[in-house]
Amino acid sequence: MKFKFVLLRKSNNLTFKRSFIKMDMINRENKYKTYLRLFLMVLLISIPVFLVKAQNNDSKPLEKIWVSPQQEKIIISSSSQIAEDKTEFLSIQEAIKTLDFENSTEAKPNFGYTSSSYWCRFKIENTASVNQIRWLEIQYPALDSVWLYEVDSAQNIIQVRLLGDKMPYNKREIKDADFLFVVDLGARKTKTYYMRFRTQGTMTFPLVLWQPQAFSEQTANDRFGFGIYYGIIVVMIFYNLFIFFSLKDRAYLYYVLTIASIALFQLAFNGLGFQYLWGNFYPFNDIAVPFSITFFSFISLLFARQFLHLEESLPKIDKMVLFFVALIIMELFLTFILPYKVMIKVSSITGIVATTLLFYMGVMSYRKGYKSALYFLIAWSLFWMGILCSIFKGFGLLSTNFITTYAIQIGSALEVILLSLGLADRINVLKSQLAKKTIAEKNQKIENEIKQRYLIESQNQKLEQLVAERTADLEQKTIELQSQNQKVTDSLKYAKRIQEAILPPKQELDAILGEHFVFFKPKDIVSGDFYWISEHKEEQKTVIAAVDCTGHGVPGAFMSIIGNNLLNQIINEKQLFYPSEILEELHKGVRTILKQDYESSSNILSTSRDGMDIALCVINRKENTLEFAGANRPLWIVKNGGFEEIKGDRKAIGGWQNKGEKREFTTHSIDLNGEMNVYLSSDGYVDQFGGDGQISKKFMSKNFKKLLVDMNTKDKTAHNLENQRSTLEEVMEKWKGNEPQIDDVLVVGFAVSKE
Repeated sequence: MKFKFVLLRKSNNLTFKRSFIKMDMINRENKYKTYLRLFLMVLLISIPVFLVKAQNNDSKPLEKIWVSPQQEKIIISSSSQIAEDKTEFLSIQEAIKTLDFENSTEAKPNFGYTSSSYWCRFKIENTASVNQIRWLEIQYPALDSVWLYEVDSAQNIIQVRLLGDKMPYNKREIKDADFLFVVDLGARKTKTYYMRFRTQGTMTFPLVLWQPQAFSEQTANDRFGFGIYYGIIVVMIFYNLFIFFSLKDRAYLYYVLTIASIALFQLAFNGLGFQYLWGNFYPFNDIAVPFSITFFSFISLLFARQFLHLEESLPKIDKMVLFFVALIIMELFLTFILPYKVMIKVSSITGIVATTLLFYMGVMSYRKGYKSALYFLIAWSLFWMGILCSIFKGFGLLSTNFITTYAIQIGSALEVILLSLGLADRINVLKSQLAKKTIAEKNQKIENEIKQRYLIESQNQKLEQLVAERTADLEQKTIELQSQNQKVTDSLKYAKRIQEAILPPKQELDAILGEHFVFFKPKDIVSGDFYWISEHKEEQKTVIAAVDCTGHGVPGAFMSIIGNNLLNQIINEKQLFYPSEILEELHKGVRTILKQDYESSSNILSTSRDGMDIALCVINRKENTLEFAGANRPLWIVKNGGFEEIKGDRKAIGGWQNKGEKREFTTHSIDLNGEMNVYLSSDGYVDQFGGDGQISKKFMSKNFKKLLVDMNTKDKTAHNLENQRSTLEEVMEKWKGNEPQIDDVLVVGFAVSKE
């Protein structure tokens, strides 16, 4: 019986105790002696096995982790043993006796969302002959409680310490965003530790043993990276907030709140918010993450509605978004009521749905032709990938590593930058649309005024005829006619101011061309000649044109308006920069506007033969070339005293055209391999009558070419292009003498060289 008593003490098992009591009773009854002997033999064989199982559940030995002074950083997780406590509330003694610990193979063990507690144990041996102070870091700041037990070889508890985000920050041993325990390792000593982890969120506990100096250096590097990230966030918040106050565009306010929600999530997720902001108000930790995710889903959808103009462009999707936003508003209130373990899962699912919806809205808007949606689409795609990585890590579907740990920071930083670019592009698009609308309204107004002046001029002619027929009222009618003429003249002067407003201002010409001149002298108050310029920095191209429209005065001015509008459409809107293509499109546009392709019921083409001649060149800074195409007008180049004439095609823009004929033009390309002066003009200068003799004659192209060469060679002071303009005007006035000006005069000269 003494032997049985010893067995009972060792097993500490109530079931065995009851069995021995029953056996003792049977032993007193002689008729069961044979069965008792057999039972005792089986029991004596089985008890040692049960004793071993009860006292040492895990058959796997706990290997030592060797710590030398040279090791700055040791990954503890991969050299420890881990066990799951499904009851959640086992004590240290119960965990030691009952849990089956398994060797860990991961440096960053991750078990996703779970209601279980987890235990970890490891053994550390100091190989040095001196004491070592180490810091044990748990690299995940969102754990509710972390218990550290130090036990001796007999499994007796030596020391117990507790950390967690349910405790005030000022209670921590070492002040840091992550949890840190001080580990004092005696010389040549071995210590065994047990750790218990509980959380309502993701169960992950990467363990690292640091030298304090090495940890401080690593933390400084990490903080530098976070500083850059939060610096981007703060700059974007203030920058876009400033724009919001300037433009009063709600898209910027929603965007600022979106960035703020991302920043709040990051501060709560990586522990920096607990460290620097709400460390002593720890209950906020349970709210911060699910609230920031839910608020982000809410405000980002409002931002997308405003940015993508969903109400006008995609009304059905807009209604779906508003319904989802209403649900999220209710969810926002629930974050203050429901427990963290429920809301973190609900908010994570909401975040996935919201980002998926944002991606879908971006795709649909881009397919509808909204170009700024491309920035939106790429930005949210990157952020969406970051969120998915983080959420899948939370559910344990992805392992914990640098990418999955910082996926949201990486994605959100890229998203913030790209969306800021998208907002800037959105402003440019709106400005462009407004500018086009303003130009169209202005041009329409000018066209209407010119039509009105034209009608006034026609009425004036009728009045003159009426005066001739009514000779009896000549004096009175003459007075009336003078009054009407004055009105017409005033109107034409006003039309001149309008036409001058359409022409490129001198400041624009100075900025684009640099050294240049424009000699522009209309025959009448308004002109049928005009010059045109447009610079496209993205394409590194500048387009210059000198245009001679049919007629002069009001009809010519009306044609110049048509030509100016068509050049704006072809070059600035359609982005055509090849000279021959520009002229071909201009030809089609003139014939369409003047209905020169129109056939009546009698199959007779329109009698309108109006059109224009043009010299157009493109300065191509990418290729360092000067490209030219002309319709009945040439290009002249003076370089190093030499003269070169490049003739345009002997075809007009608009006017009569054979049926089936395809009007095509030729592009000439000149390399910019040195400084040269380039000249474009209408035919008004060379066709002007005058001269020294009794017989009046035209100035002619030959004399004009000679004049250009002389200005660039003989007269040193005329090398300056502004002086050349004065020379051209003086020569014209001297040649014309008392002869009237017969046509509008336009000469454009500019210097160009290789960059």
